[in-house]
Amino acid sequence: MKTLTEKTINSLVDETPSLIEYFEKRGIDYCCGGDISLQKAIELGQFDSSLILKEIEQWINHAQTATSVPSSLIDMEYLSVSSLIQYIKDKHHVYTREALKKLAVLVEKIAMVHGKEHPELIELNKLFSGFEGELSAHLQKEELFVFPSFLYMEEQLKNETSSGNPKRNVGTLWEPIEQEHVAAGQTLEQIKKLTNDFSLPEDACSSYAQTYRLLEQLTRDIHIHVHLEEHILMPKAEKIYQQLIH
Repeated sequence: MKTLTEKTINSLVDETPSLIEYFEKRGIDYCCGGDISLQKAIELGQFDSSLILKEIEQWINHAQTATSVPSSLIDMEYLSVSSLIQYIKDKHHVYTREALKKLAVLVEKIAMVHGKEHPELIELNKLFSGFEGELSAHLQKEELFVFPSFLYMEEQLKNETSSGNPKRNVGTLWEPIEQEHVAAGQTLEQIKKLTNDFSLPEDACSSYAQTYRLLEQLTRDIHIHVHLEEHILMPKAEKIYQQLIH
């Protein structure tokens, strides 16, 4: 049996979904970079190993004794591919599109008003403008091509109508999506640095504060969103694909 430090960040989140909140607070990547061991994550983050282990053990113990789990962190392992896709679209895709639309206006606004005193806002506006378009196109690609392919395979398996041709190889289909997830994660890290970890300066107005608050919320939501797709949805689809071709 693996020790706590030998387990990957992904597996820890799978076992205790509420650890997402802890890893967010600590700045530990549990989505695209979550395939590394906890020990490696501790070394990369230059954390106090004994402190991190103590905090995680306390978090896990609390989760095991808690009477309920936040609805945003329900165990997705038990959902079918179709149910999981519907959840991702309803909860994450809808939210992301709304947040991008609001933030596009706000980021441009604070760059115009405060850009002279805070030139990082000019850079943030340029970065976010490109990010908005890329992420919107990414969501559309998933909904038009990737998700329908996964649903088709699940339907084939359910009705036992497999002809040995489940459309496209899941790995081939998912590879560009995974690359875009990594790129999105890198952009979010840039945003985090430009905003000094979403810390407001003393002269921040209400729009400034709202922008940073929404950026932080969007960042956390995308992290959860990517985790669900990379570590739960994709493996489920891959399992179905393997069943269909064998």
